[in-house]
Order: sequence, then C-alpha cells, then structure tokens
Amino acid sequence: MLLSRTHPRSLLGLLAVITLGALGGTGSALATTARVAALGSRSDFFTDETETRRWYAGVADYGSLLGVTSGRFNPDAGYHDSHGALVSGPALRLHVDLDRPGRWGTVGLAASARFADDGPGSLYQRDLDGALAASYARTFGHLTAALAYGQASDTPAPFATGEGIPGGSWSITRRRLGGGLRADLGTRAVLDMAAELRGIHQRPTADLSIPGPADPDSWGGFGLRSRTFIDLGHDLILVPLVEFIHEDLSLVGDFGQGAALAKIDRDLGHLGLGLNSFMGPDRMVVLSVEWLTGTDNARSGPPADSPGGQLIDQATVARLAGEERLSPLLSARASAGWQSVGYDTPLGNRTEDQANLSAGLSVAALRTALDVAVSNRPPVTLTSLALVNRDAKASTWVTVSVRIGFAP
Repeated sequence: MLLSRTHPRSLLGLLAVITLGALGGTGSALATTARVAALGSRSDFFTDETETRRWYAGVADYGSLLGVTSGRFNPDAGYHDSHGALVSGPALRLHVDLDRPGRWGTVGLAASARFADDGPGSLYQRDLDGALAASYARTFGHLTAALAYGQASDTPAPFATGEGIPGGSWSITRRRLGGGLRADLGTRAVLDMAAELRGIHQRPTADLSIPGPADPDSWGGFGLRSRTFIDLGHDLILVPLVEFIHEDLSLVGDFGQGAALAKIDRDLGHLGLGLNSFMGPDRMVVLSVEWLTGTDNARSGPPADSPGGQLIDQATVARLAGEERLSPLLSARASAGWQSVGYDTPLGNRTEDQANLSAGLSVAALRTALDVAVSNRPPVTLTSLALVNRDAKASTWVTVSVRIGFAP
C-alpha cells in the first residue's frame, strides 16, 4: 500500500490512502464535492480534498489537482430551496505543488458562485455573489502549517431603516484570513486545528442618501475548530471535534446622528464525535453524532441599544455513511442521517425532525474521477442547522463533480 507523500508514517497519511483506495487507488486522492454529498455533506470526520475549505493544513495532502463541481442543484428549482434562498452553485478548485516532492509547499486556489460552498462555515450566507479563495500549506517533518484567505461580495440588499431615516440598500464584502496547523501526536493520533478572523466591509449604494460617512468595517468575527484522529486499533479511528464561531454582522456607522442602525451578533457552538471503520483499502464506514447550539442576538436602532430580538437554536445530527470500491473503476457510496432542530424564539418554541438520505457513484481511471450524488435535501451546512436558510421539505438534489490529478 502506498503511503501519503506528506505524512509517510502518520495516521492521517494512512487514513488518506485508505479512503482514496475506494476511489481508484491512483496514489493521489480522487476525492470530490460529490463524494462528500453522497456521504452526507459532512467531511469533518474523514479526509477529503473538500475539507481544505475548513481544515487549511489539508491542502498539503492534495496537491496537483483540478476539480470542477456543479454544486448541488434541484432539477426543478435549480440552486434555490423552496423558500427561494440560494443554497449552492458551481465551483472550481486548483491545487498546485510548487515542486514534485512538495517540499516547497502546495498552493490552493478556488472560485465558487456562492461563498458558503467554499467557506469554513459562515453564519451569514444570504445573497452572496461569487467568491475567491487562496491557501498555502507546507509540511515540516511531522508538522504542517497553512495560511488561507477568502472573500466574497453580497448583492445590494434592501436595508430597513428607522423612522425619519431614508431607506436604501447596502453592498457588503466578506473577508476571512485564517491559518491551520496539523501535528502528529506520536504514531497513533493526529491533531488538526484551524482558525480565522472574519471581516465585513459595508458601504451604501447610490440610492441610500444618509448624511455623514456610512462606510463601516468590522473584523469582529472569528472561527476556531479542532479535531483529532485517534487510532483505536482493529481498523477503527475515533474523531472528536470541537468548534466555536462568532459572527459580527453589525450594520453600523455615523449617519449624522451618531447612532448605529442595526447590530447583530451570531454565535455557534459545535461538538461532534465520529468513528471510522475500515475493512481493507476498499471499504469505509463512518458513524458520527453532532450537537450544535446557535444564538442570534439582534439590536436595532436608533438607539443602538434597543432590543431587537433573540433566537436560540439547538440541533442534534446523527449519520451513518459508507463507501466501497466495487471494481477497479467503479465505487459506490451512501448515507442515512437524522437531525432534530429546536428553535427558541420570542414567538415560541418548535422542533423539526427530518431524515437525510444520499447515494452516489464514482468512475475513476487515469487520475480522473467522475462523481454523481443524489440527495433528498438541500446541502446540510452549519447555517442550515443553526440560524438561517432552513428547508424541511424533501426533494431531489443532484451533484456532479469531475476531478483530474496531474504531476507538477
């Protein structure tokens, strides 16, 4: 069995090799967005190239590739859910090793029609235009370090103002500056960490005629997350996960009255536990349980400190997923999940339960993989589980991805 070029003796290197074996065993991980969709949309508990949008150090393991994905779409509604919210879009990803052994590191570039499809998990994903992202990772022995940057812009959105203040719309640019660190903890565990600062740059469009400067900036948001791959023996790997996100979505500025029009803070706590079971290089089974709690605090004005409302969400998510190589060219994947989301609002409480089902096929040959996945729900993201863009109606969603591996 081939071993990872970046971690030749590490647990995570072995894990990457085992999972890519189910996709053709080419020696370079033929993993795609459609693979993750078929396995339940959550890649925190196994290795995959799409994880590099959240776990930046993983870029070092997925050099020399070009990936194109359709995003997840509904045959009838396209990329929008039943409420008309944009939930996905096409994307392009390119990873390049700076030299053949990878000793000078790996550069990753990505472009997507929707920031959420290539972001680390934003709590604000409405009306987002195309996004660009770049990352760099380099391995130093058994330590991998990474840097990442990404940005996207909102289409101008109507802004509801208070009495006596002219209305209009805002153009919003979101940016993130992050880093990642991965370290071998001996031969039986690997620690993977990532963090980023999250900024928002806001400016009024021409139709917003408010006297005084109105060009607020904020770098008050951040994300922190950590996971550990622990070898339990007997082909079992345990993966605990912890994450916290704070989003500062304030619409603030000096509008000639010295008052903020709106202040919104959103927090999300996320705990998870996954178990990977391997039965040789051609089969993987993933069992995971997650718990999320989100808080949405809004204050509107003027005055800035007037209460605007609070929303508290709690979600429990369980999933069983597996993939198997059926032949040297063909692999199959499937997942079944259940989630329960409770909402606590000033208007009352409610709970929504739903089942999530996905399946997919992959054809891989000559360092190229074509993946197709079918799901009964829109993408299951951090946001869909806590705070916005909820859609409990079952429907058919399709993802198509092509991935090409190449030598530098």
